[in-house]
Amino acid sequence: MRKQNSTCCIFNLAPHYRASIYTLMDKELGCDFYFGDKVESLMKIMDVSALKGYKKTVENKRILFKRFWWQKGVLHLVFKKQYKHFILTGDTGILSSWLILMLCIILRKKTYIWMHGLQSEPSWKGKVLTYPFYWMADKFLLYGENAKRKMVELGFPENKIECIYNSLDYDQQLSIRETLQKNKVYVDFFKNDFPTVIYIGRIQKVKKIDMLFEAVKVLEERNVFCNIMLVGENTEIDTQKRTDLMTFIVNNFDKDDKKIEYPNLNKSFTLWKNKKKIK
Repeated sequence: MRKQNSTCCIFNLAPHYRASIYTLMDKELGCDFYFGDKVESLMKIMDVSALKGYKKTVENKRILFKRFWWQKGVLHLVFKKQYKHFILTGDTGILSSWLILMLCIILRKKTYIWMHGLQSEPSWKGKVLTYPFYWMADKFLLYGENAKRKMVELGFPENKIECIYNSLDYDQQLSIRETLQKNKVYVDFFKNDFPTVIYIGRIQKVKKIDMLFEAVKVLEERNVFCNIMLVGENTEIDTQKRTDLMTFIVNNFDKDDKKIEYPNLNKSFTLWKNKKKIK
């Protein structure tokens, strides 16, 4: 019989790309898991039934003019004696998490918020709306050293920050890479033998994908040429409106060459083909 777990995880979603880390937490830490049912962007959900500690999927409900979230049925978990540690999604827009953090301080329970970290220093209004949330937590769980460095620069104690790096399944990726063999799939597709740079991830402004195209343009000026392939679904950019990213990509195309397709960010594959030859 599985013993009672002292760690309670309350996350806004159970995305499939975190299946490996959640499985490891389930095995090594013996966590109980409560997941929200939806977020704004569409994501593939993992098979939560594979987790021995899976307890429930709760409703993420929009409240206060749909500006904030409330996770129904999680607040009472704070009062369960068995739970001594709470790991929460670090989204300051989830008001139920604010109350959990407050109650845990009163009840002397440990809290950890799992988040990307701050990309830049917020405005005074942003600080008012976010900093109290962060300061109530005992620890921050971030994805990498860059995020940690930025948080320290903004005044957060380094000893409160732990890096989990990324949630991708490294072991599975390694096993796949070990079986890869060199082929001409990109040579045949792009009709050249230039190196191909591949971006894999969500197509969002915050990812700063435009920097990739800027870098390629600098290389082109130095007579170094390559192809670009973006792999991922557009979760944020309105393709009906021109954006800086879309304009920059389109401007890198030769509009007189009908063989080159303009990128459509609604598709899973967005391609940029460099048609110049190496001198």
